[in-house]
Amino acid sequence: MERVSISDFKRDSARVLNRVRTMGERIVIHSRDEDLAVVVSLEEAALLRRLEDEHDLEEARHAKEEVALRGAVPLSAIKRRFGVD
Repeated sequence: MERVSISDFKRDSARVLNRVRTMGERIVIHSRDEDLAVVVSLEEAALLRRLEDEHDLEEARHAKEEVALRGAVPLSAIKRRFGVD
């Protein structure tokens, strides 16, 4: 991935964004050698969102299976255990 300083990005943002949009590049924006962000295409951002959603669904399925195996604990019991009203 190419790295671009934040000052260069401010100056050349149209060029950088065009490269991301037309060529699908990922570009890291940095300041004083600290990476701040990555600019990616809308398609790649949508893919990341789908992957996150799939991961969340898998965690929910796992939690549901665990409750089915072990049973649920009432919230009141958890509050009592930790001394929370």
